[in-house]
Amino acid sequence: MVGIVGQLLLLVALGACALAGVAYVVAARSEEDADARLLGRVGWSVSVGAALAAAGLLAYLFLAHQFQYAYVYQNSSKDLPAYFLFSSFWAGQEGSFLLWIVLNGAVGAGLIRWAGRRWEAPVMAVVAGCQFFLLTMIAGVHIGGLQIGASPFLPLAEKFPDAPIFQANPDFIPADGTGLNELLQNYWMVIHPPTLFAGFASMIAPFAFAVAALWKKRYTQWVRPALPFMLFGCLVLGVGIAMGGYWAYETLSFGGYWAWDPVENSSLVPWIVGIAALHAMLIQKKSGRAHKAALGLSIASYLLVVYSTFLTRSGVLGDISVHSFVDLGLHNQLLLWMGAMIVVGFGMMAWRYRDLPAPKRESNVLSREFLIFSGAMLLCAMAAVIILGTSAPIFGRIFRDSPSGVPTEFYNKWTLPLSVGLAFLAGMGQLFWWNKMSVERVSRVLMKPLGLAVASTVGVLLFTPFLERTVRVSAAPQQAPMAEAGLLGAGSFSQFWAVYGQSLLLMLLVFAAFFALYGNGIVMWRVGRGNPRMAGGALTHVGFALVVLGIVASSGFNNTL
Repeated sequence: MVGIVGQLLLLVALGACALAGVAYVVAARSEEDADARLLGRVGWSVSVGAALAAAGLLAYLFLAHQFQYAYVYQNSSKDLPAYFLFSSFWAGQEGSFLLWIVLNGAVGAGLIRWAGRRWEAPVMAVVAGCQFFLLTMIAGVHIGGLQIGASPFLPLAEKFPDAPIFQANPDFIPADGTGLNELLQNYWMVIHPPTLFAGFASMIAPFAFAVAALWKKRYTQWVRPALPFMLFGCLVLGVGIAMGGYWAYETLSFGGYWAWDPVENSSLVPWIVGIAALHAMLIQKKSGRAHKAALGLSIASYLLVVYSTFLTRSGVLGDISVHSFVDLGLHNQLLLWMGAMIVVGFGMMAWRYRDLPAPKRESNVLSREFLIFSGAMLLCAMAAVIILGTSAPIFGRIFRDSPSGVPTEFYNKWTLPLSVGLAFLAGMGQLFWWNKMSVERVSRVLMKPLGLAVASTVGVLLFTPFLERTVRVSAAPQQAPMAEAGLLGAGSFSQFWAVYGQSLLLMLLVFAAFFALYGNGIVMWRVGRGNPRMAGGALTHVGFALVVLGIVASSGFNNTL
């Protein structure tokens, strides 16, 4: 009976969400239609309330050991402590989708509260459309031979009707469940997935603002209300990724804190593009430039969330990723969702592209906006490399039946030089002014952080095993064959770079990270004494520099890179 109620609640949430979306579209087309806006709010409230009630019922089924339901049986057992029983809620696809839906509801409520009357209707119309697609993933409706979603309230006998035990006894209830995967029985399972999905849910807000801006031709006004949501989304998603890295390091199932696994990459890429979008939005807010970049990257960040969902939940990477979800037959639904978001997002941008404002003159090279924009483009290049490597098995299916993923060396080779550029730009960005700086002024502001960076880098090379180990690990696999060929010492730059290139890039990365650390530290100290609230950017870049140094240290001081 509880399962039937839960299933009905999901259908109510789906119908109410559709009603809210239609009502908000009507309200957006006629901003004076207060009744349509009110109907949209009511529809959204009913939808979120029904989803919350369904989530509460599913949690009850886990805590009460109701193993007659397939999702409960497959993800829990009686020997699990209460906190692991609770985290079993999001251990599988159905529950994690429901968690995402509930968090989307919270974001929608925040938008209704803080977006402002002028933005509420168009923004919430977009959010309701995205939420509708998510709700279809767990609708569990069968129309003829068509399955729409996989319900978390499906009875075990209905999921496995051909099992001999159910043919002999349709009312059979297992005494215990199959349990939670041992690698998931970790306290990080309790907090990491909700944080990650909160970041995914938050990314819907800037996407909705960007689409609404294109829809309503408000190309310059959308950034100010959207910026706090983008900042919050990047912060929460970044924390979630860091939690996942520490979890991987703690369990050692990946051999470290990062393995370039598709599931890892699927959360990293939207975050990287979100950071690029955040910087483009700052440029638009401060200098009235980068309108197209801010809109395009805000749209792309959420589209990459949807694409990553397709990669990890459709089964296309089931043989590649060590912890992707199993295929529940949602492949076509996920493709439809992704296609719809592409049409809504980039289709709207293509439609309005000629109307988008353009600056009267380009940014000066010696200006903060130029450096920030350059950094955003480097972030996009890094995201492109990672998503290309992650998607390689999909492209490989064109040529073979069982394609393999790219090796980790692919990611390291291409992201290392991009990281050097990013670290250096992170140091310069806060030191430069908006609009333009003179060469003399640039020389003065760069002198101190460059000097400190050089001294610190030399100190690392002289007083740590970093240089010896990085050179030895980089050169060892290639020295023997090169020596046999008589190429060592031959003066060939290409051969020299093949052996020592990675070591040199790591040294440059150490230098650039120290430069970012000292440059932003100087700015943070100077600005923080007058107005601490203005030191947020410098503080963030200091944290970035420390992370880079930590990553290099953990690689360079180990026996392997």
